[in-house]
Formats: sequence, C-alpha cells, structure tokens
Amino acid sequence: MSNERCVWVADSQAMASVMAHWLDQEGVRTKVLDKTNLGISYGISFSKSDPHDHGWQVWVVDSEDLSKAKKMVSRRTNDILDRKLRMAMLGPVDGRCESCGQESSFEGAQRGSVQKCPRCGAYLDVAGGEDEFQWPTFEEHPS
Repeated sequence: MSNERCVWVADSQAMASVMAHWLDQEGVRTKVLDKTNLGISYGISFSKSDPHDHGWQVWVVDSEDLSKAKKMVSRRTNDILDRKLRMAMLGPVDGRCESCGQESSFEGAQRGSVQKCPRCGAYLDVAGGEDEFQWPTFEEHPS
C-alpha cells in the first residue's frame, strides 16, 4: 500500500466505496483515493483511467483510528473470504437469464451475486446466497 493511512485496496471504485461507507458507519472517517487524484478525495468519476496498478485505496482520515480500522478491515476481509469459500464448497449453481431465457452454470463462489449472461450479455441474479431471504410459511386457521 502506498501510504500508511491506506487500510484497504480494492479492484473497483464500487468495492472501495462499500468498505469506506462501512468504516464510516462504524465511526472511522475515511476517503477513497486512486492513482489519478494524487491524494484528493475521490467522488463520482467519469474518468477512463485504470487504477489497477495501485487499486482503489481506502484511507483513514484520522491517524488515531488507523489501528482500529486495520483490525476491522482484517476481520471483514476474513469474513468475506470465509463466505466465498463456503459458497465455492457448495459447487456450481445454475441461473436463468430473464432476457434470453438461457440457463448458465456459475462457480459456487458466485452464488448470490450478479453476473453477465454468457449468451446475451444481460445481467442476471445468481441464486443461492446463504443469506437469501426465506419467505415465512403460515398455516391458515379458520376464524
């Protein structure tokens, strides 16, 4: 990581923003930076630059929060990796594209995510996430 206040590097602006938002909600002020803004907080961008050589960085604003933030990010990252491993162990999952109707198979780690249809390129929801909502069942009782 290029700066001591950088606590996490993501592959996308969206993932960095999610981590920064979570830290902010937990009381740790952050900012999202990339290589093109040279230390200026990053907002919505229409830039076509590719920050992959340094990634999208989540920086802690107050150095007093640095240790706390690093521990929080470490636990969060382990939770994400554990979830991906559990999903992968379940094996592949099939998903049907609502646009073209084709059924496609996806890796188990992609359960509960959004993927592109290999046939038409439309986005489709891959079912099977462990935290999917289960509708409750109720027995009908005559009044």
